[in-house]
Amino acid sequence: MNELANQLQQVILKGDLRTLSDQDKLIYYKNVCESIGINPLTKPFDYIVLNNKQTLYATKNCTDQLRSLHKISITIKEQKIDNGLLTVIVEGSDRSGRQDADMGFANVQGLRGEALGNAMLKAVTKAKRRLTLSICGLGGFLDETEVEDLPQRAVSKQKQGKMTPSTQDILKVIDESNPPVYTLVLPGDKEKHHDSLETLAFTFNDLMLVIINNPDKDKKEKVKTIEKAFKVNEKVMNQLKDSHKKTYDELTTKFENFKNG
Repeated sequence: MNELANQLQQVILKGDLRTLSDQDKLIYYKNVCESIGINPLTKPFDYIVLNNKQTLYATKNCTDQLRSLHKISITIKEQKIDNGLLTVIVEGSDRSGRQDADMGFANVQGLRGEALGNAMLKAVTKAKRRLTLSICGLGGFLDETEVEDLPQRAVSKQKQGKMTPSTQDILKVIDESNPPVYTLVLPGDKEKHHDSLETLAFTFNDLMLVIINNPDKDKKEKVKTIEKAFKVNEKVMNQLKDSHKKTYDELTTKFENFKNG
C-alpha cells in the first residue's frame, strides 16, 4: 500500500483530514464526489474542524445535485412549535422507491414577522437537506445549515489548512488523475487505446512488422496498407513526432527502408 493510500485509510478510520497534504485533500475531495456521482467543480463540500477533527460537510450544491440525481421527492408531514422550538418533519422517496424521514429544528422563541418566517424556512430547509443526505446513505455528513448552528466552542480555531478548493485546483487534480488516452486506429477500423505515446509507438511498430511479414500480400499492397495506417493516425503520429521525434523517425525510417528496399 502506498503512502497516500495508507493516509486515506487513516482518514476513513479516524475521520480527520489534517493528516493529508493540501494536494492529497483535493484527491480525497474529488474521490468522494465521484463516488456519489456529483460534480466536484460545483464545490459541493467544504472543510470544517469540529471536535478537533477536520472533515467535510455538505453544501447546498451537494444536496441539490443529489436530489436531482436520485429524483428525490420530499413532503412536509408536520410542523409544530413546543417551548419556542419549531420542529419540521419531512418524508421522502427516491426513484427506486426507497423511503425515509427526517426533521429540522429552529429556535423561534420571541421571533416575529420576517425573523420568524426566516427561521421557519431554515427549519424546512434543514429537514429537507437532512433527508436528502440520509436517503442517499450520507447521513454521516453535516449539512451547511447544521454547521451554521454549531456552537463556536465546538469549531476549532486552529489552522485548518486550505479550505474550499478552487475550480482550478479541482481541474488540476482531475487532469492529473485522468491521464490522456492515445488511440491508434488499426486495420478494420479497430481501435487500441494507450496511456502513453511510447506504448502507442511500440504497437505501431508491431503493426508494421505484421504487415511486412504477411505472406498473403505483395509488397505494393503492404506499402499501401502501411501508408494508410500513417494517414488514418495522422493526428496522433504528429503528437508522437512533436514529443518523441527520435521514436517517430525510427518508425518512418523503417517504413522508407522497406518501401525503397
